[in-house]
Amino acid sequence: MVRTLQLLVVEDDLTWWIFLQHELGKKFDIQLASTIHTARARLANSGPYDGIVMDGYLVRENTLALIVDIRNDGYAGPLFAFSSDREMRKKQMESGCSHELPKEEPGKWLSIIETANAAFSSSN
Repeated sequence: MVRTLQLLVVEDDLTWWIFLQHELGKKFDIQLASTIHTARARLANSGPYDGIVMDGYLVRENTLALIVDIRNDGYAGPLFAFSSDREMRKKQMESGCSHELPKEEPGKWLSIIETANAAFSSSN
């Protein structure tokens, strides 16, 4: 039996959450975290995750420190910078994200995530 891949989506906008679920929900078991606190709790109590999709901002707080913490805690899997702000995606990449997942290009999301996951899986 093929295992369903686990994806954590850290996003506070319900519209994007619904769109991600629609685009990716057939291939992934998706869990949502809409706050930094919830994201930390999910990471501590769920998983392991095959990928993490990280928005740039949750409410008014950026997610850069969370990205650093996730990497420092030993998560080595794909971590996707998911922001409509190109400069924020750049900062997310500098903080530890491994791939950009531009919000403005939903047609590429599945391909980007599957390619990243396959590359990570083959290297482990």
